Amino acid sequence: MLVTRIPGILFIILDGSEHNLRLPGCSRSDKNQEPHVFCVVGNRDKTLFVVVTSSIFYIYLANPQLLLCLFKRSDDDVKEKGEYRKVYWRHDSSAICFTVCFSFFFFFFFQKG
Repeated sequence: MLVTRIPGILFIILDGSEHNLRLPGCSRSDKNQEPHVFCVVGNRDKTLFVVVTSSIFYIYLANPQLLLCLFKRSDDDVKEKGEYRKVYWRHDSSAICFTVCFSFFFFFFFQKG
């Protein structure tokens, strides 16, 4: 078991294929308030993991711990389509799918090079 600390969250890697850590949280009620982390999901290879808040997701390299990218949706888009809730990696880590609270799906595809 590998235990990793990221500011504000604790990430634990267990043996197995895909790992999903759902954290209790709620939506931001005040714009000055920090966003709550809804879930942390690692890919099957244990090389990447994604941290999901209501409107932002962060993709990290697992070892060494390095933020690779983040994507923030606009407030209008979040109001129209809903907040991120769950995330699913494609088996080969070439795509990621997010569910949101208003029954929408967001797909992101990754390309090498």
